[in-house]
Amino acid sequence: MKGQAFGQRAKEAMSELVFGKDCRTSAAFDRPLRAPLVARVIVEGQDTGLALLKQGLRWVYEKYVGQASVEIQSRYRDAQHAAQAERAGLWQDPDRCRHWIGEKAKRNVSGRRRARFDREVIGAF
Repeated sequence: MKGQAFGQRAKEAMSELVFGKDCRTSAAFDRPLRAPLVARVIVEGQDTGLALLKQGLRWVYEKYVGQASVEIQSRYRDAQHAAQAERAGLWQDPDRCRHWIGEKAKRNVSGRRRARFDREVIGAF
């Protein structure tokens, strides 16, 4: 989210949802060893990824959403489509770019791949 349109707002919204609360995560999905950790984060019965999607503060992570149940895939995609239709959050930015595409482009420009040692929890597949 760093440097992305609405990235700071997404971070703040996620903090409001989870700070000081007990969180439950789903099992991580198949991923390469150094890839970001992708999991559903549930707080007080609320799916935080779905909440951020509804606010237009997240993208559906198409690379991994296919590993979720059909019901979750449908909820996530419906929430993203509704946010797009309402031009909520990042959908009002004409220059929006999926963060994983933006990071890949940055690595390619430098001519080498940057090492990433941080583990990121992505609330929406």
